[in-house]
Amino acid sequence: MKTIKPLPEGVRHSMRSGTIMFDMARVVEELVFNSLDAGATKVSIFVGFFTCSIKVVDDGSGVSRDDLVLLGERYATSKFHEFSNEETASESFGFRGEAL
Repeated sequence: MKTIKPLPEGVRHSMRSGTIMFDMARVVEELVFNSLDAGATKVSIFVGFFTCSIKVVDDGSGVSRDDLVLLGERYATSKFHEFSNEETASESFGFRGEAL
């Protein structure tokens, strides 16, 4: 399980925050990407259209109790430290800490 950390200040200032979720399909897509980035091999998606709710259950690495405090914080991610080269970067769907 990887630790969620805020992106370095220099990286945050160089980024444009432009992630906007227009519809439920985009939200589901981002949640599935998170599951896949966490190494999930099984992903179940439950969408409540009348309640505007989405639940994604997977067998990925999960989030530690300590990391819950940063979950959903802007520019906080568990993936940034992995990016030492382009090859590694292409193996992940996201790393900017914007979608959640």
